[in-house]
Order: sequence, then structure tokens, then C-alpha cells
Amino acid sequence: MAFGRIKKYLVALFVGGLLSASSVAESTLAVEPPAIVKGTKVRLTPPADFTPAEKFPGFFQASSSASIMVTEIPGPFSELSAGLSDSSRLKKNGIVLLSQEQISSNGQTALLLKIQQRASGVDFLKWVLLFGDEAESVMVTATFPQDLEAKLSEPLKQSVLTTQRDKNLAASTDEGLDYLVKEQGALKLAQRFSNGLLFTKAGIFPSRSVSDPVFVVAPSIAEQTIADPETFAKQRLLKTNSVTEIQIETLEPITIDNLKGYEIVAKAQDQESQQPMLVYQVMLFDQKDYYIMQGMVAEQAKAEYLPTFRAIAQSFQRK
Repeated sequence: MAFGRIKKYLVALFVGGLLSASSVAESTLAVEPPAIVKGTKVRLTPPADFTPAEKFPGFFQASSSASIMVTEIPGPFSELSAGLSDSSRLKKNGIVLLSQEQISSNGQTALLLKIQQRASGVDFLKWVLLFGDEAESVMVTATFPQDLEAKLSEPLKQSVLTTQRDKNLAASTDEGLDYLVKEQGALKLAQRFSNGLLFTKAGIFPSRSVSDPVFVVAPSIAEQTIADPETFAKQRLLKTNSVTEIQIETLEPITIDNLKGYEIVAKAQDQESQQPMLVYQVMLFDQKDYYIMQGMVAEQAKAEYLPTFRAIAQSFQRK
């Protein structure tokens, strides 16, 4: 199974970077029944002044940019919880683990974390609830500025704890997404994770071999000003956790759906198997947002899958 490569990508994307900012009015939990989080099989009760988010599955408070984000992850709870509990690993990503507690949620063992992270000179706090089984997991992340802890921490903690997962809910794979991409060749849609999409060979997940192709599409979550998109794209590629020895072979400007960006073709080494890999990345920039598309496959399959990666990227279209 080649889950490890994808797991590292997902954890880096959704644990390390879900940040928001600013100031807020006091919040209380709504009295309504738990609301369905669009694009997921999850319900939860947000604080009364939080509304459904446009950029991600969850809820958002316009006055403060505080958020509650739901991520359904196609990976085992045991592995994900081990990664989230590793304070030294979190520290490498600029995350401080303040507390952790094992609780029961949805009839399963769950992990409730309180973490701190600094970004753009601002300290943020997060309540993170993780539960699931050996097939799939759910992570709910409530993020708020640390200077509003007295007003927001307890309401957001209680909101996270209302999370329910109903496997019988029918969740559309593109509900709530602001973009579309098309399957190409042997690569089929395997999973949706939060506001991202995962494509694998024949749609099989986990992949049967580290040699098999994987293609991920995801938009940014927090707005940010990117002064040098080319450098940003190269740095993002070099942060890919599942490979080492990354060497850029080509870097070219690209325009897709009237968005300018950069296409990078690189070679690397799989961290676990040491196998030579092709890494393909496209980043498209839209004012303070961006979209990242990244494909990986064994280097020996480059001629077969590089055109497929390019075809998926070229199919990208905003709704």
C-alpha cells in the first residue's frame, strides 16, 4: 500500500496550514439541530453567529475570520492520531501542542487537541477533534486568534464536540467546491478531502504500489499576499513531505482558465522506498488565493503519466 506518501501530504496540508485572523464579538452555540457540513457526511452545531463557509467545508465568522473546518481523510485513525500526538513533529511545522485528551466521539475513541501556531506575526489557537477507524477519519479544526481566547475558546470547543458523522448521508464530490477538474486516462477520482480532490490509478485508494500515479488538487484556504509567485511555487514544491532530493528539471510560466502560474517538472526520491520519482506541480494564482495541483509517479513511468498529469491540470476550471 502507498498510503504513507498521501497521508504525509494530507497532514501537512490540513494540520499545518488552517489559519485565520482578526477580531470578534462573543459567540454562543446555536440551539438549532446540528447542521450538515456541505460536501461531507458530517453534522455539527456551530456558534450562533457562524455561517457556512464558501472556501471550505465548515463554518466561518465574517467579523473575525474565525473558522470551523471539517476534513474527511481517507486514512486510518491510528496513524493520523500518532502523527498529531507527536509534539516534536508538530514543532517542526511551527505548531505547539498545548493539550491532548482521549475522549469518545461517535461511539469511537477520539483525540481532542488544543494547539498554538504563529503566522504572519499573529498567534492562533486551534481545537482539533480527530476520530475514525482503520479505513477513514474525520478531523474538525476550529481556529481563532489567541487574543480572543476568552470569548471564543469555549464556544468553539463545545461546537467541535457536537460533531456527528452519518455514513448514510449522500455527499456530492463537488458540492461546495469553486472549481472543476476532469478525470484523464487511467487516473480516476478516488477521494475528496476537505476542499481538495485525489485522483489515483483506476480510482483505487490506497494505491497498490508506491510506483502508481497520484494526483492531488487543492485550493488555498487562508488569504495571503504572494509577492513572488515563482519563488512561492518553488518553495511549495520543496516542502513536499513524502519525497527527498528534489531537483527541478523545468519551470515554465503557464496560464489556465485565465489564471497565471507556474508548471514545474522535477525528479525526486520517495522517502520510504528510495525509489526515483517524477513530481509534477502546477500552481495558479488568483489575487490572494492560489490553487495547487501535484502529481507523482515512479520516474520510469514519466513518459506514460506526465501527459496525463498535464491533461488534468489543463482541465482545471473555476465554477
